[in-house]
Amino acid sequence: MVPNIRRLRNIAINEPDKEIHIRYAGDMDPSGDDMDRDLLERIKSVNAKLNIDEFIATEFLTYTDEEKKEVKSKIKGEKVLAELIKDDSRFDRLNKALKDATREDKYKDPLTGVMIDGRNSILDKIRILKSQVIAYHYPKNFPHLVPMTKEQEDEEMRLNGQIELPRGQKIIHFERIAVTPQQIKDLKLPEMPVDEKTLAKLKNDPRAPRMEKKYGKIIAVEVDALNAKHPDVLKALVEKTVDDLYDEKIYKDEILKPYGSKEYKKEINQKTIEKLKALATELEAKSDDDFKNEWEDENKNADTSAGTDAE
Repeated sequence: MVPNIRRLRNIAINEPDKEIHIRYAGDMDPSGDDMDRDLLERIKSVNAKLNIDEFIATEFLTYTDEEKKEVKSKIKGEKVLAELIKDDSRFDRLNKALKDATREDKYKDPLTGVMIDGRNSILDKIRILKSQVIAYHYPKNFPHLVPMTKEQEDEEMRLNGQIELPRGQKIIHFERIAVTPQQIKDLKLPEMPVDEKTLAKLKNDPRAPRMEKKYGKIIAVEVDALNAKHPDVLKALVEKTVDDLYDEKIYKDEILKPYGSKEYKKEINQKTIEKLKALATELEAKSDDDFKNEWEDENKNADTSAGTDAE
């Protein structure tokens, strides 16, 4: 997750005019449906942590003369961040909630049924808010990524007529291309497995009530089922997803030029030759007894493994 978020951040920083899209296929069952929410939360959380860490690791210059860029002093990012948030009452409220929290994770109040934030949830909210503050003051170098599903974007458009985020925040367009409830209906995919073991597992899944509340029933359809019954449909979905966002110039500049060039192929061939030469040198240095001992050790391990399997 972290390397992928770093890639998204690099695009947001170095090519701010580019749109960023994440499209994926996933199972439509209690865990698969919850994966949408889980992925969105992870993207928010990981990006916030990276944004804060990179900001804190930065030295900020102050100048006696802005025009001449004469450096007055250097300030550590941690001090700059403390200054940015010191008068923000939102952090006071969150820090109080953190102090009063009785559990680490979210839990449902047994009397009211309301979900109560635990320490981890509150800490995550503090991180995200810090990242938003940093992004507002330093939008070019420290953007805050905001993943939004198509449904969330549509709702935002319906309510406000546009999608407008605070300064320094950038949308990640997040869309599930399969499996969706509409595809299940249109393609007449079987909504539930028939074997008792899988049915029992679904009913005991703690995410099942959330899915039942959302769709009025529990559904369990894997991507494999779509591929098995309608392979052409899945293939067309994937191709359309790529074609919608494909940019010939980006392909040439970012992939074809660096990885399809003669220089790159020559470099790869040279590295392969060097590895083969090193292997040949290693093999030539071994005696017949070395090979014999290795062979005996391998057979001994194989016999031991077979004996264990038989038991």
